[in-house]
Amino acid sequence: MVAAWWGPNVVMAHPKLKNLPLGPKWNWRIPAHHAEDDNKARLLAVFSKWARDPEKNFQLPKANLLFVKMSEGTSDSAVYPPSRGRRRVAIKAAQAVLASEPPAKVTAFDKSQRACADAAAAFEHVWKVEEYLFNMGQYKFVLSPVGNGVDTHRTWEALLAGSIPIVESSVRDSMYEGLPVLIVKSWSDLSLPLLQSAYTNFTTAGSSYRWEKLFAPYYLQQLSADLLQSYMSSRDR
Repeated sequence: MVAAWWGPNVVMAHPKLKNLPLGPKWNWRIPAHHAEDDNKARLLAVFSKWARDPEKNFQLPKANLLFVKMSEGTSDSAVYPPSRGRRRVAIKAAQAVLASEPPAKVTAFDKSQRACADAAAAFEHVWKVEEYLFNMGQYKFVLSPVGNGVDTHRTWEALLAGSIPIVESSVRDSMYEGLPVLIVKSWSDLSLPLLQSAYTNFTTAGSSYRWEKLFAPYYLQQLSADLLQSYMSSRDR
């Protein structure tokens, strides 16, 4: 009897199928893109530092609104066909939302997603990991659309940095329960009023968030409970 099946990048709903988050990206293969680093010890040291108190990071004041830093075409060849092209849709929606705002103050775009020269200037060099997390943590929200897979490292990096990731609704919504994650039904729903009201709602929730869901022990406990349930069920047969 299968008590539960845990895994990342879940794309179908089933009561026994459960999501494991990707977490931050530490297994870099090409150390030359968006804070990638092939020194695993250095990466783990940086992430350990940022993981000490995500709640404190979340409570720090943030002057900027929306962080956007990614390769635009990553989802074009996504493994899950419905995800293909969704990243381009998300970036376009973000650009539309912020078109009337001062881009250098409220958003940040890659060179390939240039909203204006000022906004892109700081994004033309490759950041070190700690620089990437620090800069991300200066923003209230982080755009986090799908990439090659349906879950993204960016979502979990944003939470560690103290920012609110924005994701599109999916069968993985329950994975974010108890965490400050903004889930939009469609990227077309993204708007400046939505972000403004959502930030107020998220920040007035106080310390009610389940930050333990960012760390492995929480999932190990859930897995242990499922294993125990499976053992008890088999013993009773």
